[in-house]
Amino acid sequence: MKKDFDEGKFGQEKMLRILATKFKDWQYEDEARVFYRLEESDSLTGLFYKDFGDDLLLKEVIIGPRCHFGVSDLYNILTKYKDEVKVIASRLAYRSFKVIEKRVRKRVKRKNA
Repeated sequence: MKKDFDEGKFGQEKMLRILATKFKDWQYEDEARVFYRLEESDSLTGLFYKDFGDDLLLKEVIIGPRCHFGVSDLYNILTKYKDEVKVIASRLAYRSFKVIEKRVRKRVKRKNA
């Protein structure tokens, strides 16, 4: 597979299969993977991304245990969205190799559009 990748021989079907493959130990995550064809890059950064909008809603943000942002740091960023966003802080489990939810939770109410 590495040789195919190095030689640019990955077709769309193979790439979608790889991108949609999930490690078995992450099956507890209730996630959806959505693929968009991105035609134009951001004029400032040159990066390609899809904005949240009526066809793609942000519902939840999980702050990883090593993230330097806290719930209050994200509040100002998330208030620009018109619906409620659930913010969850996580931490490393004490007796296993898992990342688990901290007990403190805060919902950020989006402003009316």
